[in-house]
Amino acid sequence: SMAAVATKKQIREKEKVEQRKRLDEIKSLALRQGYVTEDQIVWLLDDDLDPEKQVQQMEDIHSMLNTMHIEVFASE
Repeated sequence: SMAAVATKKQIREKEKVEQRKRLDEIKSLALRQGYVTEDQIVWLLDDDLDPEKQVQQMEDIHSMLNTMHIEVFASE
């Protein structure tokens, strides 16, 4: 049925919600640890995104952490 087909807008909304959830997860992790690792960021990234969107998401995450003055380490 047509109703089963999600509109582009719905998909975009869902992506936004997912992204916000992901940023929140990273934020609380950062606050808990006082830092985050690249591995943790990558692990929390959305695998389903196309590479371009993943890069955008990485940039969003890094600028958020920057604003929070949270250090990002290559690994543990």
